[in-house]
Amino acid sequence: MVALGAKENATDTELTYVSADLSAMGDGLLRSRATQIASWEKFVLEPVANETGSADEWEVPPAATAAPAGQVNVMTWNVCANAKQCAWSGGLAGYAELTDGIQARLHSPGNGQLPDVIFFQEFCEKHAKRVEWMLEKPVLEGGTGRGWDVRFAPIHQQGSGGPLVQKQCAITDKYDQPVADRGAYGVAIAVPDSNAWYKRHDLPSPSFEKRTAVCAVMPDRGLAACSAHLSSGYDEDDPKGTYREEQARKLVEITRSYEDRGYRVVFGGDFNLVPPYPEADVNAGGPSTALNVVYDRYQECGQGGDPNALRTGKPTANGVDGHPTRKLDYIFSPRNAPVSDCAVSATTGNSDHWTLYGSVHLPNG
Repeated sequence: MVALGAKENATDTELTYVSADLSAMGDGLLRSRATQIASWEKFVLEPVANETGSADEWEVPPAATAAPAGQVNVMTWNVCANAKQCAWSGGLAGYAELTDGIQARLHSPGNGQLPDVIFFQEFCEKHAKRVEWMLEKPVLEGGTGRGWDVRFAPIHQQGSGGPLVQKQCAITDKYDQPVADRGAYGVAIAVPDSNAWYKRHDLPSPSFEKRTAVCAVMPDRGLAACSAHLSSGYDEDDPKGTYREEQARKLVEITRSYEDRGYRVVFGGDFNLVPPYPEADVNAGGPSTALNVVYDRYQECGQGGDPNALRTGKPTANGVDGHPTRKLDYIFSPRNAPVSDCAVSATTGNSDHWTLYGSVHLPNG
């Protein structure tokens, strides 16, 4: 962590610090006006590739330390913050509504416990810090009473022969009324504040939407966690399922890279695919066989702690009469790390997905 300070002239005795205004109206605006260093004046320096564009040592996560067996409670939710058909005000989530919605869903209906890791999809960049603050509130105020890092990664788009650009969250609602600038659109992950390193991973995708995954590592816990959102299957977004097959293979490649550094890995999100049992083609939510490469190496929440159980699970999306009809959301863990208390929320809240929960029992690492 660093702070940036300067003197207006050589005779000044005090520094003025650059401050990221994170108040309700500030939206992170940088101002050089603070007279002391507090949370708004602290910045994290993020490494980037060198001038040749080649990877360097910062591309590799720190090695994991030996960690004891333990339970990690995982939650995943596609919050639908940017789809105008969802039930947020005007169809788009503002930060106050979003944090309230997440807060109301923190306790698992399976065992009542609070999450240790949360995967978010269809998330807006400028909501990340607000969600982090909410999670850090005392338990009596609806938070978890623990320190958190909320890490965001944008989804990109590419025009005809043009450069990749970040997709932005909409700034007008379904009534064409303006809403606040909510930053880029993408995925996020909330992890304990022992998080020491994170990275965005590109997934093979059509130019319409370049999908992504974001992973964070906690070396002291020997834990890596990844949140992902695969292509939707709509007309311009992988209607034949070809890209989702590649995305599933790439996701396993990514998670294996963390295992190679000594990490136990949990991952999940909205995969926009139904499970492989029974097998389904694109017209029925598939190609579900795309997920076989994931199930072959990991086990999923819905398997009840048995990696050899049927590859299925409770529905989490595409509701009819208030009930989900398809499982599109997943929590995966190592095959030697059974998942218990796999549960789906009673309602979608303001989203079009039900929240999925599971408790992963990690072995000694």
